[in-house]
Amino acid sequence: MKKVLSIGLGDKHGKELFFGAIFKYTKHGGYLYEDFVAVIEFRKGCFGFTLFNGYFTPFCKIDELQTDFLDHIEIIGNIQDNPNLLK
Repeated sequence: MKKVLSIGLGDKHGKELFFGAIFKYTKHGGYLYEDFVAVIEFRKGCFGFTLFNGYFTPFCKIDELQTDFLDHIEIIGNIQDNPNLLK
């Protein structure tokens, strides 16, 4: 997996997040999202994720980024090698 641009954050296993990484989010009691798979992108001046429907959510919009989100995601691939994971 080629790491193009690290964003300085990690998934629930401490694995480095990077531009183009595909991750799986698992629903938990503290957050609104259902389970989903998304890709990390840089838009509107910040890093965030884009869902399959094209909706972009910047990481700065998530109140408790570590406990509500990062502790519940896992890197499963990258957009260059695994685009099929987003379908």
